[in-house]
Amino acid sequence: MYDIVENQNRIRPRCQVTTRSGRMPQNPRNVLQSPIFTVIAVQLFICILIGIGIALVSFLSPVMFDSAKAYYTSKFLEGEDYLETFLPFSMEDVQTTLQNFTAAVLGQQPAAEDRGESSQASNASGEELTGQGGQYEVLGDLIEKARQAPQNCTFSPVYLSINPVVPAYGNITSTYGYRIHPITGKDDFHTGVDIAAPLGDNIYAAYDGTVIECGSSDTFGNYIKIQSGTDIVCMYAHCSSVIAEVGQNIRAGEVIAKVGSTGISTGPHLHFEIAKDGVRIDPLSQLGDLLV
Repeated sequence: MYDIVENQNRIRPRCQVTTRSGRMPQNPRNVLQSPIFTVIAVQLFICILIGIGIALVSFLSPVMFDSAKAYYTSKFLEGEDYLETFLPFSMEDVQTTLQNFTAAVLGQQPAAEDRGESSQASNASGEELTGQGGQYEVLGDLIEKARQAPQNCTFSPVYLSINPVVPAYGNITSTYGYRIHPITGKDDFHTGVDIAAPLGDNIYAAYDGTVIECGSSDTFGNYIKIQSGTDIVCMYAHCSSVIAEVGQNIRAGEVIAKVGSTGISTGPHLHFEIAKDGVRIDPLSQLGDLLV
């Protein structure tokens, strides 16, 4: 092949450089600009971010890391698929998303919406899926620690013979058990249930009983305690005001206080807790579906 050079009356051959195999050498930039390289780089970057996130959690909050590790391990021991445990959405959606992303990078057409057909095809034999995996017995101690409650609290089910009255009407914003403190951001154990309600709304006695204490503290603000029988004590905290008085006999459903935001609080709500024989239990185990 020849090129005609302007302003000259002669022809010179075009120079070509080839390898020993006779192939043209590839430009290194073409490899870096390859769509496949882009997909691999994105996946590697995501894996690095996940690794850094796990390392930060384990370093900044070892207790939270151990609790989360024990929780997911317990899920595995129960036979749940690890991907379904970690991801709150369908794995078919994840697969389709990855396929569409890869197709977009490669300049191809997105994957067709035929997930149902492919799922039926994979299970066309009708065989029952019974696959199982091994156990992580060395983590058994971590699982037990994650299930333990602090002193004077329990996760054990407790059944009372008397049905309660809803102490306040609103939204449940914090349940009983381990959580991240809404103000300090540190690991915390919540000894009751929080019901967010408008400021000044009525607070009702959950059970018949006698008022044994009324007071105020830096943590619970204005509170009232009512004893029912010989072993049950309910506390209503963060009240804007307390109506009932010490020694007063109270009937279930009677107004005893008003919703407030006193003490350590982010807004108007009722902190309600139940103690049986001095041990706090989960109030939702008694209130059941009454709270919405």
